[in-house]
Amino acid sequence: MQYFERSQTHVFSSYQELYDFFKIQHYIEFNLENDGIQSYMSQFIEEKDGVFYHHEVYPGMMFQWNRTNIK
Repeated sequence: MQYFERSQTHVFSSYQELYDFFKIQHYIEFNLENDGIQSYMSQFIEEKDGVFYHHEVYPGMMFQWNRTNIK
């Protein structure tokens, strides 16, 4: 068994593009007044010069087994 982490960054050129991504990918309405959304944005979204960067790290595992005894 092997554990690994995969990092991923999405880049959005506008707030509307960011909103559409979250609405489609996560089935949520992206409302900045929601405390949960604000918390998430402060952890995973960075805005720089009007461009939004969504950073996340995903855990993963790979399983492997030896098939030498299988006929």
